[in-house]
Amino acid sequence: MAHQYSGGRTSTRPTYPTVQTHRFRERPAVIGAMTGFVVIATVLYLFLGPIGILYALGFEVLYLLIYLATIAFAALLDPDVY
Repeated sequence: MAHQYSGGRTSTRPTYPTVQTHRFRERPAVIGAMTGFVVIATVLYLFLGPIGILYALGFEVLYLLIYLATIAFAALLDPDVY
């Protein structure tokens, strides 16, 4: 493997996996909830039929309520951040 000379300076540019991980963490909670809903709804639909979609909706509502409660609690602890 050849050594690449960078002119004596180290690169501050993040590597590709680091960028991907950072983008994954930055996405809004609603996008994550929608992605989770599609995955859960698909699996539950395959196992339970059409009623599985209703179960998936229930899980999504529960997830969003827990997320909102967590954000509200964090805002109470540190109002400068939220």
